[in-house]
Amino acid sequence: MDAINISELVLTGSETTRPQAARKKNNPPVYEVVVNSGADVAIRRTQGRSRRLLVMLVSQGQYYVKNEGTGEVRELDEKTLASFMSGSGGSITVNNQWLDELLAEKGERDFLLRVMNTEWFSETAKSGIWNMGDARPRFSWERDVCDFATPMKLIANHGALAKTVKESIDDADEGALKCRIKKSFPAFCAVENAYGLDRARLFIKRYIESGVEVALDGDVMGAILNTSAESDTIGIYRHSTRYSTNINGFGRDGRGTPIVFSFDKFCDYLLCQSCREGFAREIREWLITWRDALVLQYRCFDKVTDKYPENLLSAHMRLSTTSQSLKQKIDEKLWAGATSAMEALDWKPDSERYLISHPTCPDDMRREAASQSNCLASYIDAAAKGRTLIAFLRRASDPESSFVTIEVSPEEKRIIQAKARFNREVNDDALAFIGKWCVARSIKPGCLRDRLAAMSA
Repeated sequence: MDAINISELVLTGSETTRPQAARKKNNPPVYEVVVNSGADVAIRRTQGRSRRLLVMLVSQGQYYVKNEGTGEVRELDEKTLASFMSGSGGSITVNNQWLDELLAEKGERDFLLRVMNTEWFSETAKSGIWNMGDARPRFSWERDVCDFATPMKLIANHGALAKTVKESIDDADEGALKCRIKKSFPAFCAVENAYGLDRARLFIKRYIESGVEVALDGDVMGAILNTSAESDTIGIYRHSTRYSTNINGFGRDGRGTPIVFSFDKFCDYLLCQSCREGFAREIREWLITWRDALVLQYRCFDKVTDKYPENLLSAHMRLSTTSQSLKQKIDEKLWAGATSAMEALDWKPDSERYLISHPTCPDDMRREAASQSNCLASYIDAAAKGRTLIAFLRRASDPESSFVTIEVSPEEKRIIQAKARFNREVNDDALAFIGKWCVARSIKPGCLRDRLAAMSA
């Protein structure tokens, strides 16, 4: 046996050491998408000599992780998914809407595991009821209602309704109608929440048969349909989450007591009366104007006197005028404080066709409400107390005439709503100016974000 001097075993510091932990740190896993066909995806994870495959064959209903070295296959569950994703850092991009979102966000993976083995998930994936092959790498569910706001979660809670929608899409003759039905799915879900599956299916049938030429807005429908209504009625909220600023204070008790409607009358007024009054392509504006008319009735008369005004725009204008005359005077000192905050929103560039100004007194808001036929007068109290900021977009050539009314959140400096007369959408020219104003005054575009993004694309 060769003798070794103990001094040879003493480290001097010049030697290179590489503990096991360091080797792992220097060899992060590499991910590669090896299959990406419609709803079916396979991802390879390579780390050193280890190679594993995450296989998600939605069309076959098969989900597992396979060790390519040993051939071992493990059913996909929370543990195996977490192990496979360890070290990914959210860097995997499959260019597949549903999988990109679920794999990138740790909090969403549990949802994937819960829904992937359900029958409706496989069927809707294969049928293409929601577009699973979109090339956009980071799809935002929250703002892209056209491709379904949180598509899988809606289908998760409305599986049977999703199948009805799929059948309706298949039966539709025109491509434009197919698209409208698909985009209206969130609104149909709101009807089911309020009224049950059978009536939601009937609502879809009536929607298809009506003269409505645009998709129904899921956000607005969800805000006004009362999910706690009785089985034979539909209600409209006096308060809601996203639209609470618009209808703040409608119910005296502040508990959101709904106004109850019969299903048949609700359908007729929404789908038929809107077309008769020329709103076939402006259903969202119709819904908002209808809701505001109900709010104004309650404010003026302490009750709703007419749930279905025959001429909605004329009724809304009359109610706005009545509401303005009943408004109490706002304390001058309180309004002075509010005015200083709104004055900071003013913007009058020399070379632009438009300008931004603010109300200098409550009467300015009342006049704006009368001119625009909106319920701005009901915001006077909130504006005086600093709970909301109001700005007026005017033509530079005619600064005294109303054109667009804008509401801004004082806390977030974000646009809550911007409406032309009769609560119609702002035209593209004015919208472009609003985008410049947002930059100049550090205001978030809020509800106008998607339209502004589309204009700049």
